[in-house]
Amino acid sequence: MRKQLFTLCLPVFLAAFQGSSQTQTIDRLKKQVALASNPQQRLQALFRLCEQRQSLSTDTLFRYAQAAKQLSLASEYPVQKAWADYYMANYFVKNGRLDSALLLCNGSLATLSQAGQADTEYWLKFAALKAQVLVKSNKYKDGIAVYYNTLAKAERTNDTLLQMIAKNGVGWVNMEMEQNDEALKWFYRALQTSGNPVLHRKNSNIYSNIAAIYTALNQFDSADQYVRKAIAFAREDENLFYLSNSLNILADNYIRQNKPALAEAPLKEALQIRERIGDPFYIVSDLSQLALFYAEQRQPAKGIAASNKGISIARKYGLTAKLPYLQFALAKNYKAAGDYLQYGEIMENVLSLKDSVYQQNSEEELVGLKARYNQQKQENLIIQQKLDLSRQNTVIYGGVTVGFFGIVIAGILFSNYRRRQRRIVEQLKEEEARNVQQAILTAEENERKRISADLHDNLGAYASAISANADDLMLTGDPGTSTLVSNIKNNADDILNSLNETIWVLNKTEIFLSSLCDRFKTYVARIRDSYPDMLLNINETILQDICLSPEAALNMLRIMQEAFHNAIKHSKGDSITVEITGGPAIEVSIADNGQGMVQTVNLTGHGIKNMQRRARANGWTLTLERGEVSGTIVKLSAALL
Repeated sequence: MRKQLFTLCLPVFLAAFQGSSQTQTIDRLKKQVALASNPQQRLQALFRLCEQRQSLSTDTLFRYAQAAKQLSLASEYPVQKAWADYYMANYFVKNGRLDSALLLCNGSLATLSQAGQADTEYWLKFAALKAQVLVKSNKYKDGIAVYYNTLAKAERTNDTLLQMIAKNGVGWVNMEMEQNDEALKWFYRALQTSGNPVLHRKNSNIYSNIAAIYTALNQFDSADQYVRKAIAFAREDENLFYLSNSLNILADNYIRQNKPALAEAPLKEALQIRERIGDPFYIVSDLSQLALFYAEQRQPAKGIAASNKGISIARKYGLTAKLPYLQFALAKNYKAAGDYLQYGEIMENVLSLKDSVYQQNSEEELVGLKARYNQQKQENLIIQQKLDLSRQNTVIYGGVTVGFFGIVIAGILFSNYRRRQRRIVEQLKEEEARNVQQAILTAEENERKRISADLHDNLGAYASAISANADDLMLTGDPGTSTLVSNIKNNADDILNSLNETIWVLNKTEIFLSSLCDRFKTYVARIRDSYPDMLLNINETILQDICLSPEAALNMLRIMQEAFHNAIKHSKGDSITVEITGGPAIEVSIADNGQGMVQTVNLTGHGIKNMQRRARANGWTLTLERGEVSGTIVKLSAALL
């Protein structure tokens, strides 16, 4: 009778909570539920509507899933009960109740495993959801194992959609573990599973995941290409959850490119979408992210407004766990505004808020434990009336054991909470240290650019003027001054070349070995014409393109230039061979076939001292050796740290 009454009242019940629409697809499916002529049609319509779970609010998904659950209890098909549980499990995931979701998944997987091959599709979907729950619970090893198992079964049954989902899941786990290269491989495998554009549209999160990887790797053009595809597919498929995530990735891409004006629009649109979904959990999360963005962009007034709005929503819906993050964002904005008094007071409140959240959760946990204990105690009293004295003792011991383990569990929870608080404090300190280090690096880079500009604008201009004046003097044709003027011009050109190399280094934050080799070869090419009888060979073997700091690159280039200059000026040979090897260490050899500077040059000269000083400053080894037949070999060995 109760089930029949529920069936008759269901259309009225659903009409009461349909509320404002999220998408046209949801509106159409709601009408199908209202127009269903019998319970089985209505149940199928509810399943189709619940499939829009990612665009439904948490509360709305719960009500529709609950309605489907009630109808499935009266169904003659057992699998429909499990299918209703699937949407209830999705509700638990959205609501953050991962333990409840995992319990439902495990129970349904066991039921479906007994049902046989006909229910493989439902088993695969539950398995994929279970893997998602495990990963969100930081159980990466267990989660990726379930994804692999799901993928193997999906391949055996030729389920293309679940293959894409499983491959994307494996990539997602690797991305969570910061294994970006491996994650990228799996995301591309997911895309290559099928060329069907419909499946690509339904799995637009694969594109946004690829974009997130490229953003982390600072490959912004590739990230922009994939995130725009993700946004287009999500809009077309009316998947509001995927769309809001993609918009946040697009905003992050702009922020990393130092384009805050472009980042603000997608951040706001993502927040508006969350509000359309009506999910306060994600709304306050996005508001805290938006507030932190405003703090970083020195717009504290907007950041304070966003933080306060999030705090108001969190308090309205009882989302106390979100309050510390919103308060932290509020504090950062007060700091950006220069109000350090407010900043300090709010930061003090952050830890106290976390303590209050823990206390509340602990009290609720103890109440739950106590309720379960009392329930067990009542059941034990009934059993005691039917059992003999020995069984009564067993029940008493069982009750004591339950109480003991309840105390142990509470102690473990409290200990874990304290550890989490210490980690949070440490993370805050590490974040501040990273910010200071980044500020120092930025200041150093700005100073390098300033010095580079000064050298170019001042010394470069003077050297160019000297060279031009020397050209003018040479045109006068005065034999008495031609040699002197020629020397002045050569010295001015040398100054310009050396200055250009210094500016080239200063303008870089990092220099690869291949680029350094190209610069050295340019230097050799400039002086090659002055020594037509000298045979010059440069052999370059770069197995690993090693990255050098600007200072190290400049020191290495100067050592190579000085050694080459000494060989060509003083060796009295007719051949110079340069060998450059990269990976795993850098090895440079400059050999001549003449008398060599070991015989002809004072080893305590200024040039040799400079080479040795530069090598020691970087921890390199510099040696001068006699050739096997003749000449001198200068060897530089730079081992990587």
